[in-house]
Amino acid sequence: MPVAPLGFPHVSTEEDVYNGYLIPKGSIIIANIWGMSRDPRRYPDPEAFRPERFLTKDGALNGDDVRFTFGWGRRICPGRHSAFASTWIATASLLAAYTFEKAKDKNGVEIDPVPQWITGLTRKHERVPLRVVPRYSRSKLEQLVKDAQQD
Repeated sequence: MPVAPLGFPHVSTEEDVYNGYLIPKGSIIIANIWGMSRDPRRYPDPEAFRPERFLTKDGALNGDDVRFTFGWGRRICPGRHSAFASTWIATASLLAAYTFEKAKDKNGVEIDPVPQWITGLTRKHERVPLRVVPRYSRSKLEQLVKDAQQD
């Protein structure tokens, strides 16, 4: 689910030919990032939430870091490295500190989340009902911080 489904417009600075198609100088190029992220040869069943698609059979990262979502060429996003690093550390920190569980209704029955998106020039997801449960008590966290400071 790319944040900017059509990326950002680019302009060709000179005439070019791509896959037999003439691209005149000055043409506005709009990349269909949304379509690229749904290529069924690369991402079978692209609408399904399947994080394992980015892992090898041995459980290692497979190298598909979807960099195309940040653009390319001279206008590639200069903040992409910071975005990858901050997303990685935030995710690791949240997973270390909390468990994420399905929300429950007033009768205690789990609510299955149904992904819904707000679309436009940019996209964002609707609020997803879930329970965020701390992995440790406050006293245990305080002890972990003290131990870390002594190392």
